[in-house]
Amino acid sequence: MIKKNPDNAQEIFDLEDVYDKKIYPLMSKIIKICQEHKIPMLCSFGYKNDAKKGLEQCTTFLQFEHRKFELMIRAYNKLYCGLLKHWRF
Repeated sequence: MIKKNPDNAQEIFDLEDVYDKKIYPLMSKIIKICQEHKIPMLCSFGYKNDAKKGLEQCTTFLQFEHRKFELMIRAYNKLYCGLLKHWRF
């Protein structure tokens, strides 16, 4: 479902079903491979934008001892803190 929200001109959409059926199975495999080989990763999907709740997303951030990268940490913090500002409680 996709429609315009007249209040803030942000597109309202609900693609959670697409995420659950098509992306999640792939991400599960990717996460398993990254964990097995200790590959740091940061990945985020905005699967729904609701008029009341705002953006709903799924974010995965993996880091491992001696494989922690400041750039990825900053990107995660910016993403996470930015989302907190936009969430409506």
